[in-house]
Amino acid sequence: LKKELDIYFANDRKGWSIFVRQLFPNYTYHNLSTFAKIIKRCNEGLTTLSPDTLIIWGKLDQFVPYDSIRFLSDMFTTEKSKVKVYEDISHLMLYGKNSQEVIDEVVDFIK
Repeated sequence: LKKELDIYFANDRKGWSIFVRQLFPNYTYHNLSTFAKIIKRCNEGLTTLSPDTLIIWGKLDQFVPYDSIRFLSDMFTTEKSKVKVYEDISHLMLYGKNSQEVIDEVVDFIK
């Protein structure tokens, strides 16, 4: 448990650092509200995901709940579509220590 919490908090600190330095200065309430409306509108008309789709999710994700992943994966229509769940990565999977593993998964899927 301590190891998992250490990984989570390290990713959390890195995430907050990126948010404060790069994202926050450019985001307003209007931006976040617009993003939420776009997501809601996309989900309303979404019934299937027909192209081959790869969803990568980490159990330490601070923003996207697993229910969202299940919601999307239930719409897969191709056998090549898949969900890959990592035990010890967060929402910032490309900034964590296992980023190469995630990159390799994406490249293999594209191939």
